[in-house]
Amino acid sequence: MKSLRNWTIVILAVMVCAGAMILSAVASPVDVRATYNEQDGQVTISGQLSSEAGKLVSLQVINPLNQLDLLDQTAIGADGSYQFSYVLKQKINGTYFVNVNVEQSTQVLGTTFEVSVISPPTSTPVVTPTPTPDSTSSDSDDSSTTAPQPSTGQPVVKSSPHVVVDQTGAIVSAKLDKEAVDKVFSTGDSHLVVEIQPVEGAKQYQMYVPASMFLAAAEQQMTIVTEFGSLTIPNGLLSNVDLHSAAEVGFVIASADRSSIPDEMKGQIGRRPVLELSIVVDGKPVNFNNPSTAVTVAIPYQPTEEELKNPEYIVVWYIDHAGEARAVPSGKYDASTGTVMFKTTHFSTFAVGYQQKSFADLSTVEWARKPIEVMASKGNISGTSDTLFQPTVNMSRADFMILLTKSFDFNADVTTNFRDVHPIDYYYEAVGIAKQLGLAEGQGDGTFHPNEQISRQDMMVLLARAMGAAGMQIAKGAPSDLEAFSDKSHIASYAVNEIAALMKSGFVEGSGSMLNPTGYATRAEAAVMLYRIYNKQQNQTVVPDAPDIYFER
Repeated sequence: MKSLRNWTIVILAVMVCAGAMILSAVASPVDVRATYNEQDGQVTISGQLSSEAGKLVSLQVINPLNQLDLLDQTAIGADGSYQFSYVLKQKINGTYFVNVNVEQSTQVLGTTFEVSVISPPTSTPVVTPTPTPDSTSSDSDDSSTTAPQPSTGQPVVKSSPHVVVDQTGAIVSAKLDKEAVDKVFSTGDSHLVVEIQPVEGAKQYQMYVPASMFLAAAEQQMTIVTEFGSLTIPNGLLSNVDLHSAAEVGFVIASADRSSIPDEMKGQIGRRPVLELSIVVDGKPVNFNNPSTAVTVAIPYQPTEEELKNPEYIVVWYIDHAGEARAVPSGKYDASTGTVMFKTTHFSTFAVGYQQKSFADLSTVEWARKPIEVMASKGNISGTSDTLFQPTVNMSRADFMILLTKSFDFNADVTTNFRDVHPIDYYYEAVGIAKQLGLAEGQGDGTFHPNEQISRQDMMVLLARAMGAAGMQIAKGAPSDLEAFSDKSHIASYAVNEIAALMKSGFVEGSGSMLNPTGYATRAEAAVMLYRIYNKQQNQTVVPDAPDIYFER
């Protein structure tokens, strides 16, 4: 009986998500309402139906992380009404999607409800600068902070060097000598946090460290913390810059001059922070751009009340020399630290913004609406036009490469490409980056077939490889992990281990005993999968109970 019930639930999930309902003369739902009680977490979903009493009503609730929060069914009452009640297991900030369908109906009726979980940002106390030339302390002895910084989980030593303020009071400089840096890393600690204390009226903070630090073979990193923001810098950051004859490297974190920003951008940015980041080597500016190594940036930010309702739409823009704004795909607000965090492989001007993009054709894929809107707002994906996304259209191999490289913020010097990918093609760079990084291997004859539709198994292979290239934690898969699926023999040999890895990591669950590896992936499905991995990339958490997006249509 339990097995039968489980199969019933699976079948219901496919029916509700896919909309593959049996045609009938039975009338569709009249309405659906959802209420949420913030005090006890109680959700009530009810409505009035025009269908016959006793007919089954199927319910699906999807949380803001695109996880299946509830799947249930009940019978229509004698008066044509129905009701579901349950308590949220986990309160997640954002929009919950509700889909209701009546037995044998051809339509799914939907609504939403909001859950607001407000976590106040970490405070930023001002601490009087230490008078010593260079004081270094252990993490447990120093409670002073100037701005939140990302946690790396590595042994940390903090240093608060003496600061020097120029005559204008606008430029604050600090310096660590080679002896102090060597002393820190000689003890086995691998993460040095340098806190530059705030100075009233400062517009720019400069941190100078010995160049030899970036020639070390060990995996060391340094975080520079200022009131404007913090930088977490790996020692391989300047691997493409010749530092053997250099004495010191300077990192500059400045509040950007807004006068050079175009008026249109000023309106979009408003009063939000704008930072200018740069590097100097022995006093000379360096045009830093290292596709293989990223700096993690954290900018203290207090969202408005409206922004806190939908914090995923807080974005980061890179403003180029021409004043054009480009989205930084990794930009994200972190409520636990009260910062907007992002990764960058180049330094320039960066602004915090708020943008909620949408498309006019998402009503048929409500389960995918938020992932599509969030990823579009952050610049990870694009529509087929300014107003259309075409979510049910199958994704081409070339277009998926664009989504993949944007979502992971991959960069590389494209020196070669596949025989059927040409410099005039809009996807040339994305496919070339994937080839350069070893993500895409082509068809064995030097071709890529960019305009063909991408299969589910190929999409999963590319995603697993991309996660590995990005240094993300992912389980190691083996053929034995796929024994439960009746169509496992349909999986190509090159895809078995990668699909198994995604299965073990909780990204793919299949539908019952089927994986459907050779089916084609739609644009909506690709967007949802990338949205999941984007959140995993930011939070390093796996959601094992997430439903398989391949069958949510």
